[in-house]
Amino acid sequence: QPSFVNSNGTMQVFSVTLPQETRYTVCWCSSAMTGCGAGGAYKAVQVGVVEVTKLQNCEMSSWFTISSCTRPCGGGTQLMKRQVTVQGTGGGVACPSEELKTVECNTVACPMARVDRAVTDPPVVVAE
Repeated sequence: QPSFVNSNGTMQVFSVTLPQETRYTVCWCSSAMTGCGAGGAYKAVQVGVVEVTKLQNCEMSSWFTISSCTRPCGGGTQLMKRQVTVQGTGGGVACPSEELKTVECNTVACPMARVDRAVTDPPVVVAE
């Protein structure tokens, strides 16, 4: 909620509803004034500008692969990425900083080697 700090150091909190997305001038008026509008007894002093924008949450693309799996089987890793498609504005949820991640891939175990026949040379091996 917006707030105002009085000259004596106290703070006054207020609420305002603005009718449209646009730019508004923020003015300061002395406490002796009854209003800051046209025809007031005192001149208002501009102290800033408020830009009112539509509330928009961040939107990200789906994750997509940017590298091949490091292994054909037995568990490897690959790099994934996502991109900002719409930035968060107007107080909406900001975009996360994490746009890259590493994920596991090809987690199925590698096949075992199979030996159907073995031949030795010389044909007879003697263990001593």
